[in-house]
Amino acid sequence: MLTVGSVVIRVDDLAREIAFWTAALDYAAREPVGDDFALLHPRDGDGVNVSLDAVATPRVLPPRIHLDLYADDQDAEVRRLEALGARRVHGDTQPPDADYVIMEDPEGNRFCVVAAGEAGTGVHAAWENGARRDPPEDAAGRTNRADQELLGLARCPPLRAARRRSRGRARRCHAMLRLRSHE
Repeated sequence: MLTVGSVVIRVDDLAREIAFWTAALDYAAREPVGDDFALLHPRDGDGVNVSLDAVATPRVLPPRIHLDLYADDQDAEVRRLEALGARRVHGDTQPPDADYVIMEDPEGNRFCVVAAGEAGTGVHAAWENGARRDPPEDAAGRTNRADQELLGLARCPPLRAARRRSRGRARRCHAMLRLRSHE
């Protein structure tokens, strides 16, 4: 069985990104830090590692993968991350009831701060709670593609209820939809 050991983020300025992500996540860098790679781990030892790989690559938007960071107090965390150098990404594709804020780290790598717990009422809450509803529409009656994909997760076969033959298909469905971008 496979488990996620580390999520790798490509960066240009390794030192700047180490400073940002260790402060943002309350992680520590595992020593020794190399010239082009750093492994960050949770200070309390519980959680997925984040690796920073210094490789000069052009930014692609929308990103093919990003982090969703869950917060009990979303507004406070967004302000804290902005103070560390993150920026909000404003766009017209976000639904009015979005339970996530799209942000960029100092180098432009995107991530989302998602309202955790019962406070989250938008698309993340919909698929996590198994709701089966249509994606929210904006004032012009359009739906965000990402919301359609996120809500599509609720339409995947339930993992626990899937028969042995279809369990692999259910896992692939869930994994594919989780890796898609919000834009």
